[in-house]
Amino acid sequence: KIFSVLVDAISELTGFPVEMLEPDMNLESDLGIDSIKRVEILSKLEQELEGVNTLSSEDMAGLKNIQDIVNFLTPDSPDISTISNADSDTESEIENNNKKKLQSLPGMKI
Repeated sequence: KIFSVLVDAISELTGFPVEMLEPDMNLESDLGIDSIKRVEILSKLEQELEGVNTLSSEDMAGLKNIQDIVNFLTPDSPDISTISNADSDTESEIENNNKKKLQSLPGMKI
């Protein structure tokens, strides 16, 4: 929901079609969004979204792309890459534990 509201606001203010906007697009260099447009986007987000983290103009200035804004507004939402890494770590731990159990059995060598 946040992404779609954000992309709609950016599209409305820049003239870029919604379909063309990608999460990793740089606000300034790719989309030509200056500090004034950033404030307009911030205002639109605050009007349309309830319960999201507040975003000051200083915060907004530090965010470089569309995904940065989404991540800032939803810090409790895990990043997909973080989930993948956590799954890999868990799988490795399980594999190591299984090897240790097998090695402890008489006559088992791994």
